[in-house]
Amino acid sequence: MNGKEMVNADFISTHQSAEKWVISSRRVQQLCEHERITGAIRFSRAWAIPKGSPKPQDPRLKPDKEKKGVYYEYNFNTGR
Repeated sequence: MNGKEMVNADFISTHQSAEKWVISSRRVQQLCEHERITGAIRFSRAWAIPKGSPKPQDPRLKPDKEKKGVYYEYNFNTGR
């Protein structure tokens, strides 16, 4: 097996990671640039991400608290 086949077997692209994590490719690139994805390697303008890398946690969200939002009931029959 040559080096190129080994890289293809162990790494995925930013586009593939974006589809896997349901975020944009640009966001994956930013996560790589800020060293938030362990093991990501840069080749010129492209990033190679290890296949088993987990999606980084969003630092804005606290894991022990639920998302706050406005919830209300609306009856479409009466308009209230």
